[in-house]
Amino acid sequence: MNLLKNSRLKWLLCLTLTVNFCLLVHGAHADEDSTLRILFTNNSNGKLVFCNCPNDPYGGLAERVPLVREYREYYDNVLLLSSGGYMGLTGVEMHGPLVFKLMEVMDYDCFGIGDQELFSGLGKFMERFGDQRENIVSASIMDENGKRVFEPFRIVEVNGHKVGILGLTCPGAFKFFPKARMDFGVEDPDVTLAEFLPELRASCDYLVVLSLMGREKDEEIAKKWDGIDLIIGGHSQTLLEKEINISGCRIVQAGKGGGRVGEVVVQFGEAKNVTDVDYKLFEVNDRYKVLPEIEKILGEDVVR
Repeated sequence: MNLLKNSRLKWLLCLTLTVNFCLLVHGAHADEDSTLRILFTNNSNGKLVFCNCPNDPYGGLAERVPLVREYREYYDNVLLLSSGGYMGLTGVEMHGPLVFKLMEVMDYDCFGIGDQELFSGLGKFMERFGDQRENIVSASIMDENGKRVFEPFRIVEVNGHKVGILGLTCPGAFKFFPKARMDFGVEDPDVTLAEFLPELRASCDYLVVLSLMGREKDEEIAKKWDGIDLIIGGHSQTLLEKEINISGCRIVQAGKGGGRVGEVVVQFGEAKNVTDVDYKLFEVNDRYKVLPEIEKILGEDVVR
Protein backbone atom coordinates (compact mmCIF):
# COMPACT_ATOMS: atom_id res chain seq x y z
CA MET A 1 0.00 0.00 0.00
CA ASN A 2 2.80 2.39 0.98
CA LEU A 3 4.63 1.48 -2.22
CA LEU A 4 1.52 2.31 -4.29
CA LYS A 5 1.03 5.57 -2.37
CA ASN A 6 4.66 6.54 -2.92
CA SER A 7 4.36 5.74 -6.63
CA ARG A 8 1.31 7.99 -6.93
CA LEU A 9 3.09 10.79 -5.07
CA LYS A 10 6.07 10.50 -7.37
CA TRP A 11 3.79 10.56 -10.42
CA LEU A 12 1.96 13.65 -9.14
CA LEU A 13 5.27 15.34 -8.37
CA CYS A 14 6.60 14.62 -11.86
CA LEU A 15 3.36 15.86 -13.42
CA THR A 16 3.48 19.08 -11.35
CA LEU A 17 7.11 19.71 -12.28
CA THR A 18 6.35 19.10 -15.96
CA VAL A 19 3.40 21.50 -15.93
CA ASN A 20 5.37 24.14 -14.06
CA PHE A 21 8.26 23.80 -16.50
CA CYS A 22 5.93 24.21 -19.48
CA LEU A 23 4.35 27.28 -17.89
CA LEU A 24 7.80 28.71 -17.19
CA VAL A 25 8.96 28.21 -20.77
CA HIS A 26 5.71 29.61 -22.15
CA GLY A 27 5.99 32.59 -19.83
CA ALA A 28 9.59 33.16 -20.86
CA HIS A 29 8.61 33.20 -24.52
CA ALA A 30 5.73 35.55 -23.78
CA ASP A 31 8.09 37.89 -21.94
CA GLU A 32 10.56 37.75 -24.81
CA ASP A 33 7.85 39.03 -27.14
CA SER A 34 7.84 42.28 -25.15
CA THR A 35 11.63 42.44 -24.76
CA LEU A 36 14.37 44.20 -26.69
CA ARG A 37 17.88 42.89 -26.09
CA ILE A 38 20.87 44.97 -27.14
CA LEU A 39 24.51 43.93 -26.89
CA PHE A 40 26.97 46.74 -27.52
CA THR A 41 30.65 47.58 -27.62
CA ASN A 42 32.71 50.72 -28.02
CA ASN A 43 36.38 51.60 -28.45
CA SER A 44 37.81 48.16 -29.17
CA ASN A 45 40.83 50.18 -30.36
CA GLY A 46 41.96 47.58 -32.87
CA LYS A 47 42.62 44.99 -30.16
CA LEU A 48 42.32 41.62 -31.87
CA VAL A 49 43.34 39.20 -29.09
CA PHE A 50 44.27 39.06 -25.41
CA CYS A 51 47.56 40.93 -25.09
CA ASN A 52 48.76 39.34 -21.81
CA CYS A 53 49.26 42.85 -20.45
CA PRO A 54 49.31 43.43 -16.64
CA ASN A 55 47.00 46.45 -16.99
CA ASP A 56 44.59 44.74 -19.40
CA PRO A 57 43.41 41.29 -18.27
CA TYR A 58 40.64 41.03 -20.87
CA GLY A 59 40.32 39.49 -24.29
CA GLY A 60 39.94 41.23 -27.61
CA LEU A 61 37.69 40.86 -30.62
CA ALA A 62 38.68 37.22 -31.10
CA GLU A 63 37.70 36.20 -27.56
CA ARG A 64 34.50 38.22 -27.90
CA VAL A 65 33.26 35.83 -30.61
CA PRO A 66 32.40 32.92 -28.23
CA LEU A 67 30.82 35.33 -25.73
CA VAL A 68 28.44 36.70 -28.37
CA ARG A 69 27.67 33.20 -29.64
CA GLU A 70 26.98 31.95 -26.12
CA TYR A 71 24.57 34.85 -25.54
CA ARG A 72 22.73 34.11 -28.77
CA GLU A 73 22.29 30.48 -27.73
CA TYR A 74 20.06 31.77 -24.92
CA TYR A 75 18.28 34.60 -26.70
CA ASP A 76 16.87 35.23 -30.17
CA ASN A 77 16.52 38.57 -31.95
CA VAL A 78 19.53 40.24 -30.33
CA LEU A 79 20.74 43.59 -31.67
CA LEU A 80 24.55 43.80 -31.72
CA LEU A 81 25.82 47.37 -32.06
CA SER A 82 29.08 49.31 -31.83
CA SER A 83 29.25 53.06 -31.38
CA GLY A 84 32.68 53.00 -33.12
CA GLY A 85 36.33 53.28 -32.16
CA TYR A 86 37.00 49.74 -33.32
CA MET A 87 40.02 50.46 -35.55
CA GLY A 88 42.73 51.94 -33.36
CA LEU A 89 45.21 54.50 -34.68
CA THR A 90 48.17 52.36 -35.74
CA GLY A 91 48.71 49.32 -37.95
CA VAL A 92 45.34 49.82 -39.64
CA GLU A 93 46.58 48.48 -42.99
CA MET A 94 47.32 45.12 -41.36
CA HIS A 95 44.67 44.71 -38.68
CA GLY A 96 41.83 46.77 -40.18
CA PRO A 97 40.57 44.00 -42.47
CA LEU A 98 40.76 41.53 -39.57
CA VAL A 99 38.74 43.85 -37.33
CA PHE A 100 35.97 44.01 -39.90
CA LYS A 101 36.16 40.27 -40.53
CA LEU A 102 35.64 39.47 -36.85
CA MET A 103 32.77 41.95 -36.64
CA GLU A 104 31.25 40.18 -39.62
CA VAL A 105 31.68 36.81 -37.90
CA MET A 106 29.84 38.18 -34.85
CA ASP A 107 27.14 39.56 -37.16
CA TYR A 108 27.03 43.16 -35.96
CA ASP A 109 23.82 44.82 -37.07
CA CYS A 110 25.53 48.17 -37.58
CA PHE A 111 28.25 50.38 -36.17
CA GLY A 112 29.20 54.03 -35.96
CA ILE A 113 32.31 55.78 -37.23
CA GLY A 114 34.59 58.46 -35.80
CA ASP A 115 38.11 59.74 -35.34
CA GLN A 116 39.86 56.36 -35.13
CA GLU A 117 38.34 55.09 -38.33
CA LEU A 118 38.99 58.35 -40.17
CA PHE A 119 42.46 59.06 -38.76
CA SER A 120 44.06 58.71 -42.20
CA GLY A 121 41.22 60.65 -43.84
CA LEU A 122 37.87 59.76 -45.34
CA GLY A 123 39.38 59.08 -48.76
CA LYS A 124 41.83 56.55 -47.35
CA PHE A 125 39.11 54.88 -45.30
CA MET A 126 36.81 54.51 -48.30
CA GLU A 127 39.71 53.27 -50.43
CA ARG A 128 40.49 50.51 -47.94
CA PHE A 129 37.11 49.78 -46.39
CA GLY A 130 34.48 51.22 -48.71
CA ASP A 131 32.75 47.86 -48.78
CA GLN A 132 31.75 48.49 -45.14
CA ARG A 133 29.61 51.49 -46.08
CA GLU A 134 26.35 49.55 -45.77
CA ASN A 135 27.19 48.54 -42.19
CA ILE A 136 27.98 52.07 -40.98
CA VAL A 137 25.39 54.43 -39.53
CA SER A 138 26.45 58.08 -39.27
CA ALA A 139 24.43 61.23 -39.76
CA SER A 140 27.42 63.44 -38.92
CA ILE A 141 30.15 62.74 -41.48
CA MET A 142 29.96 64.84 -44.63
CA ASP A 143 32.07 64.76 -47.77
CA GLU A 144 33.83 67.85 -49.09
CA ASN A 145 30.63 68.85 -50.90
CA GLY A 146 28.57 68.79 -47.70
CA LYS A 147 26.78 65.55 -48.56
CA ARG A 148 26.30 62.75 -46.03
CA VAL A 149 28.64 59.86 -46.73
CA PHE A 150 26.87 57.12 -44.81
CA GLU A 151 23.33 56.04 -43.99
CA PRO A 152 22.29 58.51 -41.24
CA PHE A 153 20.00 56.12 -39.40
CA ARG A 154 18.43 52.71 -39.60
CA ILE A 155 15.10 51.39 -38.38
CA VAL A 156 14.93 47.71 -37.48
CA GLU A 157 12.05 45.66 -36.10
CA VAL A 158 12.62 43.38 -33.10
CA ASN A 159 9.75 41.35 -31.67
CA GLY A 160 7.28 43.75 -33.28
CA HIS A 161 8.99 46.86 -31.88
CA LYS A 162 10.55 49.42 -34.21
CA VAL A 163 14.01 50.48 -33.08
CA GLY A 164 15.66 53.55 -34.56
CA ILE A 165 19.46 53.68 -34.61
CA LEU A 166 21.10 57.05 -35.31
CA GLY A 167 24.87 57.54 -35.62
CA LEU A 168 26.34 60.76 -34.18
CA THR A 169 29.71 62.36 -33.61
CA CYS A 170 30.67 65.99 -33.16
CA PRO A 171 33.39 68.44 -34.28
CA GLY A 172 34.91 68.33 -30.78
CA ALA A 173 35.78 64.65 -31.23
CA PHE A 174 38.22 65.76 -33.96
CA LYS A 175 39.81 68.54 -31.91
CA PHE A 176 43.33 67.07 -32.12
CA PHE A 177 42.86 65.55 -35.55
CA PRO A 178 45.59 66.19 -38.17
CA LYS A 179 44.22 69.08 -40.24
CA ALA A 180 45.84 67.77 -43.42
CA ARG A 181 43.65 64.67 -43.17
CA MET A 182 40.36 66.50 -42.71
CA ASP A 183 39.00 65.74 -46.17
CA PHE A 184 35.51 65.63 -44.67
CA GLY A 185 33.16 67.70 -42.53
CA VAL A 186 31.44 66.96 -39.21
CA GLU A 187 27.97 68.35 -38.64
CA ASP A 188 27.04 69.82 -35.27
CA PRO A 189 24.88 67.24 -33.44
CA ASP A 190 22.22 69.83 -32.59
CA VAL A 191 21.71 70.48 -36.29
CA THR A 192 21.57 66.74 -36.98
CA LEU A 193 19.07 66.04 -34.20
CA ALA A 194 16.84 68.91 -35.27
CA GLU A 195 16.59 67.28 -38.69
CA PHE A 196 16.17 63.62 -37.79
CA LEU A 197 14.79 63.36 -34.24
CA PRO A 198 11.15 64.29 -35.02
CA GLU A 199 10.99 61.75 -37.86
CA LEU A 200 12.57 58.97 -35.83
CA ARG A 201 10.47 59.66 -32.76
CA ALA A 202 7.30 59.47 -34.85
CA SER A 203 8.36 56.23 -36.54
CA CYS A 204 9.96 54.26 -33.69
CA ASP A 205 9.09 52.72 -30.36
CA TYR A 206 12.65 53.04 -29.10
CA LEU A 207 15.48 55.33 -30.22
CA VAL A 208 19.18 54.52 -29.87
CA VAL A 209 22.02 56.94 -30.58
CA LEU A 210 25.44 55.48 -31.42
CA SER A 211 27.63 58.27 -30.11
CA LEU A 212 31.30 58.99 -30.63
CA MET A 213 31.18 62.32 -28.82
CA GLY A 214 32.39 61.50 -25.29
CA ARG A 215 30.56 61.30 -21.98
CA GLU A 216 30.24 65.06 -21.37
CA LYS A 217 28.69 65.70 -24.78
CA ASP A 218 26.36 62.72 -24.35
CA GLU A 219 25.07 64.19 -21.09
CA GLU A 220 24.64 67.59 -22.72
CA ILE A 221 22.60 66.06 -25.55
CA ALA A 222 20.44 64.04 -23.13
CA LYS A 223 19.59 67.20 -21.16
CA LYS A 224 18.86 69.26 -24.25
CA TRP A 225 16.88 66.85 -26.44
CA ASP A 226 13.76 64.91 -25.52
CA GLY A 227 12.93 61.65 -27.24
CA ILE A 228 16.26 59.75 -27.10
CA ASP A 229 15.89 56.52 -25.12
CA LEU A 230 19.47 55.24 -25.14
CA ILE A 231 22.89 56.70 -25.92
CA ILE A 232 25.60 54.10 -26.47
CA GLY A 233 28.67 56.22 -25.90
CA GLY A 234 32.26 56.18 -27.04
CA HIS A 235 35.33 58.32 -27.76
CA SER A 236 35.92 59.19 -24.08
CA GLN A 237 36.36 55.44 -23.41
CA THR A 238 34.51 55.77 -20.10
CA LEU A 239 33.69 52.69 -18.04
CA LEU A 240 30.12 53.08 -16.85
CA GLU A 241 29.23 50.18 -14.58
CA LYS A 242 25.91 51.90 -13.87
CA GLU A 243 23.97 53.79 -16.52
CA ILE A 244 23.48 57.54 -16.34
CA ASN A 245 19.77 58.35 -16.44
CA ILE A 246 18.86 61.87 -17.52
CA SER A 247 15.10 62.38 -17.80
CA GLY A 248 14.60 58.83 -19.05
CA CYS A 249 17.50 58.90 -21.51
CA ARG A 250 20.02 56.29 -20.45
CA ILE A 251 23.72 56.70 -21.25
CA VAL A 252 25.94 53.62 -21.28
CA GLN A 253 29.55 52.97 -22.21
CA ALA A 254 31.82 49.95 -21.78
CA GLY A 255 35.29 51.41 -21.26
CA LYS A 256 38.26 50.85 -23.54
CA GLY A 257 39.99 47.99 -25.32
CA GLY A 258 36.83 46.02 -26.02
CA GLY A 259 37.28 43.91 -22.89
CA ARG A 260 33.66 44.33 -21.88
CA VAL A 261 30.40 43.83 -23.72
CA GLY A 262 27.39 45.82 -22.57
CA GLU A 263 23.84 44.51 -22.35
CA VAL A 264 20.70 46.64 -22.31
CA VAL A 265 17.39 44.81 -21.84
CA VAL A 266 14.25 46.83 -22.47
CA GLN A 267 10.77 45.71 -21.45
CA PHE A 268 7.72 47.11 -23.23
CA GLY A 269 4.14 47.36 -22.03
CA GLU A 270 1.02 46.63 -24.05
CA ALA A 271 1.02 50.17 -25.44
CA LYS A 272 4.66 49.68 -26.55
CA ASN A 273 5.78 52.04 -23.81
CA VAL A 274 9.02 51.25 -21.95
CA THR A 275 8.25 49.73 -18.55
CA ASP A 276 11.71 48.63 -17.42
CA VAL A 277 15.36 48.81 -18.49
CA ASP A 278 18.21 46.68 -17.17
CA TYR A 279 21.90 47.32 -17.87
CA LYS A 280 24.98 45.26 -17.17
CA LEU A 281 28.49 44.61 -18.47
CA PHE A 282 29.99 41.21 -19.33
CA GLU A 283 33.74 40.76 -19.06
CA VAL A 284 35.59 39.09 -21.93
CA ASN A 285 37.57 37.09 -19.39
CA ASP A 286 39.75 33.97 -19.55
CA ARG A 287 36.81 31.58 -19.91
CA TYR A 288 36.48 32.79 -23.50
CA LYS A 289 39.17 31.31 -25.75
CA VAL A 290 40.05 31.95 -29.37
CA LEU A 291 38.15 29.41 -31.45
CA PRO A 292 40.05 27.30 -34.03
CA GLU A 293 38.10 28.88 -36.91
CA ILE A 294 39.12 32.34 -35.66
CA GLU A 295 42.76 31.26 -35.37
CA LYS A 296 42.64 30.41 -39.08
CA ILE A 297 41.29 33.88 -39.88
CA LEU A 298 43.86 35.72 -37.78
CA GLY A 299 46.89 33.52 -38.48
CA GLU A 300 49.49 32.19 -36.06
CA ASP A 301 51.48 35.44 -35.87
CA VAL A 302 48.49 37.29 -34.44
CA VAL A 303 47.18 34.60 -32.06
CA ARG A 304 50.40 33.50 -30.41
